[in-house]
Amino acid sequence: MTPEQLEGKLEKSLERFNLEMQSYRDTFNQTHKEDVLIKEDLDYLYKHTYYTLNDFKNEIIEYIKKNNQ
Repeated sequence: MTPEQLEGKLEKSLERFNLEMQSYRDTFNQTHKEDVLIKEDLDYLYKHTYYTLNDFKNEIIEYIKKNNQ
């Protein structure tokens, strides 16, 4: 894997996260009566932040392993 390929994979992960957060924000008023975050909102944000960071970790580890052989 080249640095450019790694960058592309990380960009895809960021784009997925960005789209998910935009969708959540866009539907916020449909699921909330007030502009107040609740525990479930934090759980949702935590989950998707974790997924994105885990994607980053896996891609970086794969890159390092392939380039250290």
